[in-house]
Amino acid sequence: MLILAKPLPKPLRGIYINPYACYNISYINKLMDSMKRYDLNTVIIDVKADNGIIPFTVNDKRLKKASKNIYDIDKIVNLFHKNKFIIIGRIVTFKDNIRANENKGEYAVINKYTKKPWRDSGGTYWVDPYNIDNWDYNICVANEVLSRGFDSVQFDYVRFPSDGDIGKCAYPSRIGNYYYSDIIEIFVYYAKYHLKEYDIGVDVFGYLPWLKRIINIGQDMSMITNQADIISPMLYPSHFGNRFLLDSTRNYFRRTHDIIYQSLLKSDEYIKNDSSKRIIPFIQSFTYKASKMGKFYVENQVAAALKYGDGSFFVWNAESNYKMLWKALYKLESIRKKEKVLNFKSLKENLLDETS
Repeated sequence: MLILAKPLPKPLRGIYINPYACYNISYINKLMDSMKRYDLNTVIIDVKADNGIIPFTVNDKRLKKASKNIYDIDKIVNLFHKNKFIIIGRIVTFKDNIRANENKGEYAVINKYTKKPWRDSGGTYWVDPYNIDNWDYNICVANEVLSRGFDSVQFDYVRFPSDGDIGKCAYPSRIGNYYYSDIIEIFVYYAKYHLKEYDIGVDVFGYLPWLKRIINIGQDMSMITNQADIISPMLYPSHFGNRFLLDSTRNYFRRTHDIIYQSLLKSDEYIKNDSSKRIIPFIQSFTYKASKMGKFYVENQVAAALKYGDGSFFVWNAESNYKMLWKALYKLESIRKKEKVLNFKSLKENLLDETS
């Protein structure tokens, strides 16, 4: 039977919620109240986390080794859908402690000297992106959550490892002379082929729209946008170099705005007005390197994101603590009541005490 496409609505504006927050239904209800207050319509929830854990009870036996009952997926789906929210499952793809240590490292990136699974500088294991069994495993996770009511999935860590002694990495399933970027593009194509009735997202490094290709991790902006429906550059201003887009006056307020907006304009060049493709940035609501972003940096990022395309954006806070975001959206709402168009100048003028 033909399954009709299920395109996601426009705009998509939402927040990331970690698995442990999903366990706390009282907290979820508070988050939903705030989201409704500020017209956010989307949640991104881990369905395969950074450590490889699948944080709910699964039906598919292939996933049971990684399954841990952290939140009740059926209750969460019912709760969010009852309240008219879009639910996107985040799948950490090639960074996976659990699968890398299965079957004596059969699926892992291997240390070429010890012949054991390789670990990055943070002690985390990775699986071999050349191994098609690893592709199928992650698509299996996607099918599990889509069959249980999720509206879409978003693949993260769709790349080769970069941190640590990568010179020791060996890829047992490597074939031919494919570049890393070829493998990443083929994986995204493969995932989209198997999940063709859904809008499929891929997260990429924030620098990627500027660099076009990051060779050592295999991310190529053109190649990924050719295959994915939604591409999400992680445009956290704190993760860019301290002097990136910083003018001679050291205007951090301007810099933060430009990192978001100029990066989105750069990204737009890759989709070439293809209406089937969407660029939706991740912006930050956390304090890391706050002194390098100027005051009101959450307001600033949101305002910049609203200027691009349909004004979609996703907000990241690893702890799912969005007090800063709610305060920022309250301020922006007050300004927007006075200003029909929230451009950079009006934003700056209305946030009078910006002195960074």
